[in-house]
Amino acid sequence: MDVFDLDLMWTRASFLGKLDLVILLFLSLASWSTIFWKFWEFWRAGKNTAAALDVLQTARSLDKALDGLGLKPWSPAHPVAEEGVRELKRLEDIVATPGEKARIVLDSLRSVLDRRVQAQAAALFGRAAFLATCGTVAPLLGLFGTVWGIMHSFQSFSGMGSQSVAAVAPGLAEALTTTALGLMVAIPAVLAYNGLVRRISVVEGLLAAFADVFLNHVKRDMARLAGPH
Repeated sequence: MDVFDLDLMWTRASFLGKLDLVILLFLSLASWSTIFWKFWEFWRAGKNTAAALDVLQTARSLDKALDGLGLKPWSPAHPVAEEGVRELKRLEDIVATPGEKARIVLDSLRSVLDRRVQAQAAALFGRAAFLATCGTVAPLLGLFGTVWGIMHSFQSFSGMGSQSVAAVAPGLAEALTTTALGLMVAIPAVLAYNGLVRRISVVEGLLAAFADVFLNHVKRDMARLAGPH
């Protein structure tokens, strides 16, 4: 009898063993779908944020930059620009001396832009934390399945009163399968999670650069309105 006869292994597996295998299979499918989705989403976010940053850097004024950004509403930088515009409108009616008003506007705008950049990065990272969970939980589930499969093997061995390997083969196969499957889930999930952490830092850096350029446009516009001293 083949030790890795999957049909026989599944038939003789205990309820907990079957449940463990089903959970691991679900985690495998869920983690791989998350990996493919998040890497594509990060690639798209990085590309669109870089394009939005280029629009903002090459525009001669903030108004023209915002017109160009209006054509890229799918970019993570778009909500950052929208938040900055809302804050500028909210601060229009501040009563203060020109120098004091400029300081208040720039400080408040910087704070708002920074918060929005962090919020966009957190929203983009989103479900990637699920991969860290898979990397932690899957080996433990595999270990549990291993221990349970061995216990089940020896119970079958003692119950049948046989010295044949055939008596314990299904349980051993169950134990080895859960171990392998746990590692097959955990290793790709951990590697992908680390890769996504690096990628989110790149996207967040692009968003921070976008916020800096946005703030520089506001500074130049305020300087032009103030006129020569």
